[in-house]
Amino acid sequence: MIRIYRSYDDETLVYMTLAGDQDAYGELVLRWQSAALSQANSVLRSVYLSEDAVQDAFVAAWLKLNTLADPSKFGAWVCKAAKNRAKNILARYSGWMDISAYENTEAGDAFSPEATLIDASEKEELHNAIKSLPEKVRTVITLHYFEGLSVAEIADRMRISVGTVKWHLSDGRKRLRGELMATNEDYNDTLTQRVMKKVEELKLWSSKTDKTGFEAAYKDVLADVTDLPESEKKYHAMADVLLRGFWWLPGKKNDDLVARIADAAEKGHNDEATAFICSKDDAKLSGDAKIEFIRDKQIPRLVGKDLPLSLGSEWLALANAYFESDKREEGYDALDKAESIISKRESRHAKVKAAREAERIFDLKFKDKNEKMFRMRGAATGLRFDAGVPVLYEYEEWNEGRGYCFIRDASFVPGFAKYHDGRFYYDNAKPGDTFKSSDGGELIFISDNETVQTPAGAFDNCELWESRPQSEYNMNVYCVHYKRGVGIVKYEVYDSNIREAVILSSYKTSGDKLLPLESGNEWSYVRDGGDSLDIMIKMCVEYNDGERVNLSVVSYIDRVYYNENSFSDMASAIRFEYFPTDDKLHDVSKYAERLSALAATESEKIHAKYANSIWQRLKDSDWTDPDRKTECIWNFFSCGHIYEKTGETCRTHEPTFDFELKGWDKGCMPVHFNDVFGMLTENFECVFSDQWVPGYRTNKDFWRWDKCNVKTTLYCEDAGTVTVKAGTFDNCIKICVESKGLDEGHDYINGDKNFIFAPGTGLIRTENYYAEKTKCAVFELTSYTGTGEGYFPYKDGSVIRFELIDPPAFYTAWSEFSFINDCFGRLMIYADRAGTEERHPAPEYLETADEQKEEELWERKEYLEYYTFWGKNNLEILLHQLTHAPYNQGDGRLFSKWHMFRMKAIEAFCGGEVLPAWYGYYASASFRAACATFSFGAFDRAKELMETAFTYFDKWNAIPNGELLDVGVAEITASMKVKKGSDVLILQTGEKAVASVDGIFKGNKGDIMYRGMTASRGWEWFNPARNEPFFAEYIKRSEKYVD
Repeated sequence: MIRIYRSYDDETLVYMTLAGDQDAYGELVLRWQSAALSQANSVLRSVYLSEDAVQDAFVAAWLKLNTLADPSKFGAWVCKAAKNRAKNILARYSGWMDISAYENTEAGDAFSPEATLIDASEKEELHNAIKSLPEKVRTVITLHYFEGLSVAEIADRMRISVGTVKWHLSDGRKRLRGELMATNEDYNDTLTQRVMKKVEELKLWSSKTDKTGFEAAYKDVLADVTDLPESEKKYHAMADVLLRGFWWLPGKKNDDLVARIADAAEKGHNDEATAFICSKDDAKLSGDAKIEFIRDKQIPRLVGKDLPLSLGSEWLALANAYFESDKREEGYDALDKAESIISKRESRHAKVKAAREAERIFDLKFKDKNEKMFRMRGAATGLRFDAGVPVLYEYEEWNEGRGYCFIRDASFVPGFAKYHDGRFYYDNAKPGDTFKSSDGGELIFISDNETVQTPAGAFDNCELWESRPQSEYNMNVYCVHYKRGVGIVKYEVYDSNIREAVILSSYKTSGDKLLPLESGNEWSYVRDGGDSLDIMIKMCVEYNDGERVNLSVVSYIDRVYYNENSFSDMASAIRFEYFPTDDKLHDVSKYAERLSALAATESEKIHAKYANSIWQRLKDSDWTDPDRKTECIWNFFSCGHIYEKTGETCRTHEPTFDFELKGWDKGCMPVHFNDVFGMLTENFECVFSDQWVPGYRTNKDFWRWDKCNVKTTLYCEDAGTVTVKAGTFDNCIKICVESKGLDEGHDYINGDKNFIFAPGTGLIRTENYYAEKTKCAVFELTSYTGTGEGYFPYKDGSVIRFELIDPPAFYTAWSEFSFINDCFGRLMIYADRAGTEERHPAPEYLETADEQKEEELWERKEYLEYYTFWGKNNLEILLHQLTHAPYNQGDGRLFSKWHMFRMKAIEAFCGGEVLPAWYGYYASASFRAACATFSFGAFDRAKELMETAFTYFDKWNAIPNGELLDVGVAEITASMKVKKGSDVLILQTGEKAVASVDGIFKGNKGDIMYRGMTASRGWEWFNPARNEPFFAEYIKRSEKYVD
């Protein structure tokens, strides 16, 4: 490079570059490359990776040079960019790549910044580009950059304003950059290749268990892709990136992003993204309508488009729809078509083969069996190699059956790797080595000299690896035995401290790896221990090209019977049999009693104690028993683990053996707060933090269940001395939470809450405000065993009990928690949570307490208060009437009349019309009436009701939350109003009250229409209309109501 530019300052070189002189930019690179490399290396401690960051920074700087506000600060700008790029590389690589391997690498002559620049500064090309500019712009560019005139001098010579000169300079630079980039194919190709490399690196996040840090990498790569020149490659890459954002960024599952993916997929001819968009469209339909849509529209549209994955995937989706509709021959034919189209390199090809085998087994074994008693899996797993070691990066399932009365992970041998960044094991490890995953879980090399007896033979010198995930939804332990040259010979799962295992029954392998993955290798497994469960797993290597491997996995778990000598079986029997398939409570007393008799370990004893306690409450509140003692409101058995994560103490939810029964009644809201630790978890993702000291304050914005954006403010205060039922405690702290964002049905968890902790004892009191802080439910510690250190001192043997203070009449609510170490020394938490209502002499509609209060007010001549209370009672009587539904015996005509009666009752209360406060509830009643009316073929009336539902849902959604609305005729309601989005009533006296029935004036936004019409179960009254063209249109129209 000619160094005639050394005398120019940075500002001049920047302007020369913007004018198209790329040798000027080469001087900037030479001038600042060492400083930029130093900045990058301060983050990465790796010259090799730092060079990559610096190259990225200089290329990005060249692309965005026109955005630099002060060209004299180019050096500081590009150095900062290099440091930021280094941070992005660190986020992108950490967790799946050991960057320490690149430390202390000497740069030598390998770093050539000039190679990243464009040799597009030939004078002829530059001058041709300038000649193409508009006359005034061309003149300004020539005067400024080639004759050296200042902006003011140009303005004076051309008799135009300084602002106009600056505008022409900016416009000229932009035009020159576009022209030079468009004509420089070598540069564009190089830049595109670099960005494509980043896109492929972004895809590797699929293996990471914890996606923290992905969003930064995603935004970085998306920005690079967006900056690429227009081309098919650009949009192909953009579809790839946006698709990962949809999958892995909470809150990104929205229609706008789907539309962007669809647009990029079409422009970029992206097969994977197109297949995704097709699957989204397919999911909007069910039954014959879905079959016709895929067969007659989706597949013909894809034929001839050179999109084999998309076309084959639609045949696979059609097969699934056929099988769901019991059109089995058509289903098998569609699978054949899918297999013939999808490339063997795609893991979905393996899924097709697994699906066929799974359906064949279903025909032979499960076709006539209760679907809740078995679970079949036809799965495909895609693996890649990292330094010769397999890493799981994708998996898909094809399921039959909905069984949950067993530990389901026991039937998916390779699946445990997904809980540890895709890793099965690490090479060159020695017993005792522990490897951390991105979410804090551990993969431990336990032993290299295990002996395993299996039906396939005895295997000596086996390696035992133990995977211990650590996340809110999985704290299972997976014990995996490998025999080199054979593979996995034994696989154990410990779920809630209960074991399930499979062992090798046959195999055919070649290769000498710990997990040999040569094409054609196959393994079969059976259950280890007892015949009450029949477990079969068959795993086969369908494809291996040296870079990627595709496995098919066909498995099933079948509940044959419950072994009365098995603790696991008795726990499963209670979990499944108490409320199986007919919406009735079934007597599981014999299982509960047997569970207690079999309990041997401390954790088993606690499990049995709490399971029996809850079962007894459920039995006592059986609604089919006219002599029942209580009504079941809020009763739960659960178990999980307590674990530490970055200074926070967290609680898991492990549902395999959980069971519950809940109901609703007037005034029952306070009992809902009996999960005292859950209130913290749902609002702040932990149950305690080391940072919670007086004066601490923070805001947290996160996504719950991938659909609810929770926003929480939390602060800590000194609570001093606090007295509760269990005693008086000094030096307490109060954690104050203000939150919002959970969806309807869970919004009681949000709001304002206080949690008081005492040192050595832990949580002693919770205060849960609701109904806009007009009411508060308080739970206090009433007993505890064991103390410890700090504000969350629980340990093996701790037992604590909370009770609801001053509960509403006839209600009782409490919760008890026991802490016990599992067999791996990890702290478990078992919960017995109670919420019941004592049966009292008169049903609600015969209670006269409110009417008696009216009389008292009148007799005291408190006429305003009387009238106010009389108006509120009129509303309460209507609310009772609206919610006094008949029992459902499948009579669509009855329910059609019932829901239309509710609509008429609302109209009458509003004086012959529908007032805005009732729009949402009225629309919901109309939709339900339509559903019931379709069931007996009255399509015209049902369609009228559907249109009414759409009309009033639209009106309801147009009203902002918080607006005050009349609830009825003023004379009948004493001018009472309700605040939209709440159950809070504003009385004419200015006082606040709470409607006795929750949810009438909040929610009801219309999502029930989409969910009801697309549900696979529970809305069968729609079936007569599902194949009609108007029904698909209804679904399309209702999409706007779904978040």
